[in-house]
Amino acid sequence: MPLDVQHKACLENQLETEKEKLFCAACGHLITFGDWRIVMRGDHEHTVFNPAGIIFTIGCFQDAPGCLTTGHESAEFSWFPDYKWQLAHCTQCQRHLGWLFRNPSQLPVYFYGLIQNRLHKKNTD
Repeated sequence: MPLDVQHKACLENQLETEKEKLFCAACGHLITFGDWRIVMRGDHEHTVFNPAGIIFTIGCFQDAPGCLTTGHESAEFSWFPDYKWQLAHCTQCQRHLGWLFRNPSQLPVYFYGLIQNRLHKKNTD
């Protein structure tokens, strides 16, 4: 089986079996899972600000299938040294949910920094 098909099948299986689901607070679309939290720069959660002075509390996630990315990659004002970022939006309502950070020469190669108050949790049994 080709790797991209295997990866998709693996993601779909995880989508069905994960317990803590995180949804877009604006429209309720499934974004990611609690088990996909990762630690970057010593913590999962970071309080950061952009050049306009807007403060965000973001959480780092290994993936966010419910997001789409827009814009060109930029290294300007990156909160994670050596990573370039792109905007990440909800695939359903297009609300800005955070950023995709990417660096092909580092592990992880990519991760999402998602704005915590733009997500909400729902537990399933």
